[in-house]
Amino acid sequence: MTMRMAAVAVMLAGAAMPAAAATPVATIEHFYATTLDIMKNAKALGFDGRAKRFEPAVREAFDVTEMTHFAVGPAWTGYSAAERSALTEAFTRMTAASYAQNFNGFGGEKFVVAPATVPRAADVVVKTEIVVPSGRPAQIDYRMRGSGSAWKAVDVYYQGGISQLSIRRSEFAATIASGGAAALVKKLDAMAATPKP
Repeated sequence: MTMRMAAVAVMLAGAAMPAAAATPVATIEHFYATTLDIMKNAKALGFDGRAKRFEPAVREAFDVTEMTHFAVGPAWTGYSAAERSALTEAFTRMTAASYAQNFNGFGGEKFVVAPATVPRAADVVVKTEIVVPSGRPAQIDYRMRGSGSAWKAVDVYYQGGISQLSIRRSEFAATIASGGAAALVKKLDAMAATPKP
């Protein structure tokens, strides 16, 4: 395996790790261990089972409220506490469903996490790769922010710099402009729905 960075492989399916990881790297290692376990049981779980397993993992590894705030944009400040809560819950379900859809089986993949973080303003970035038995590794990096003793992801970058939250913000803008928070919750729930065969 040729890597552009010194790294350690995460191959700890189901390994016991702290519930609130004390370092940004440990947060992602724990999330990947859960992901690998779900992948290995993907067929038995089915889509809904995978989404259900991913939801608490997403809540633990990601600052979903901050991510939802960024994805919604300036309109967030005008929403009520109830609307913000509904948006955050819907965004969590959508994120879990996205992982359930993308990680729907196991074919010998390995998750590789760089042991050192990269500073990014007041945050840090954890660099990772998904290595497949054949083909090029997929680079996925996580922007991490400290909150007390825990570290959580506030954005995900694919292939070296494509911010997923920036994509979501652009994708949601028209829905927010036309229908506000309620319309976006409806859109997020549609995105989280069980895919048709």
